[in-house]
Amino acid sequence: MEKHEPHYEQLLQRLAELHIILQLVTHKWSFSASFDLEPTVGAGQLRNPEMRITGGPHPLLVEVKAPSLLQHIRTRCANPAQISTRTVLKEQAAKLAEELGAITLPRDNVVKDFLVSAESKFRPFRLADPKVRTMLVIVWDDFIYEPLSALLGKGSGLLTAQSFFRTTEGQPQVFPSVDGVLIVRHLHQLLHATRDEPFSDGCTGSFDYGTQGTFPFKAFVQNPAAMPVPEELVSALHGLPPGPELGAEYIPSDLTLWVEPRPREV
Repeated sequence: MEKHEPHYEQLLQRLAELHIILQLVTHKWSFSASFDLEPTVGAGQLRNPEMRITGGPHPLLVEVKAPSLLQHIRTRCANPAQISTRTVLKEQAAKLAEELGAITLPRDNVVKDFLVSAESKFRPFRLADPKVRTMLVIVWDDFIYEPLSALLGKGSGLLTAQSFFRTTEGQPQVFPSVDGVLIVRHLHQLLHATRDEPFSDGCTGSFDYGTQGTFPFKAFVQNPAAMPVPEELVSALHGLPPGPELGAEYIPSDLTLWVEPRPREV
């Protein structure tokens, strides 16, 4: 629909899926790889991962997710501070908002929903074949500390024992069928492409995935409650463990105070 922002964001999400699929099908695998788009297992399965890669030691499943970020970007640009995790208690957040005028809240619920969705898609394949290995790829914008804080933030991270997402018995909700999560900071580049704006950080085109070990890095997080992700899949997607050696934005954070220049509005 013309000038209908939710449809525009859906198109960005489809482009994000193509960005990852293109990287996977053009990678030089060490084995003779076959690719299945939206594979199924069993009868009546309605929700399928993006891709299955076979021919190697393990069948590999990849699911790609990208958030709707436009309103969040506007909020992030307008507010002087941002909370990245739930470690900052509600009382503290209210006090900060009172002192600063407004505060941007975490986007951890959308990351939680991505994990829940990926678990539901991967689980039937894992039950059918325990050798299956899986990867959830999240295509975010340049503010990669947001999903990293949601996953690994001290005191509330979704892949930690202190996860804010709990079972009815009060235990941290785990995702045993999601072996690892890769975060790619490319959604803003796709947004630039749709607006005929210059790319940033040396990006040369809409689907330029970059080269291994060069900025902007792709962050890989192994799920401690699942199976190890094969190194070749991590390498194919240029995954690196997040940490300060990659840059400050690769460290989970609780609070960000913005100073000039502010993040660019969309």
